[in-house]
Amino acid sequence: MPSFLNMPRRAFALIAMVCAAFIGYALYLQHFEFQDPCPLCLIQRGFYILVMLFWKYVSDVWRDHRDAYLKEYKGDEARVARRMARERFQLPDGADFYSLHAQRDKTDIGERMNIALAAIEEANKAKLEGVFREVD
Repeated sequence: MPSFLNMPRRAFALIAMVCAAFIGYALYLQHFEFQDPCPLCLIQRGFYILVMLFWKYVSDVWRDHRDAYLKEYKGDEARVARRMARERFQLPDGADFYSLHAQRDKTDIGERMNIALAAIEEANKAKLEGVFREVD
């Protein structure tokens, strides 16, 4: 029986619930403890969550498509690479969500995330230019 966290959609739902819990706690502090955040902080929270959700989604789609193409082309890496080059979004090696999740214990994880997002933006310049520059 597969582990709960090995199922991408369930893991994604768990991440979304954790994010919702953090936002709920921030709202609790705002409305019951009267700790008002600045408007920029509120907007930045939303953008940060949206970027993380988008990143996770693109990583899941990329991995699912790659696995399907590997099966379809019987492990022929050259054909899979050509097919992946025609995907809607390009995901450079090491810039996917799972690569950074594997490095989550590093002290410079924020910088690594910025580097990965910059690589994704560079690989998808026509669609994502300037989108990830001010995430954090």
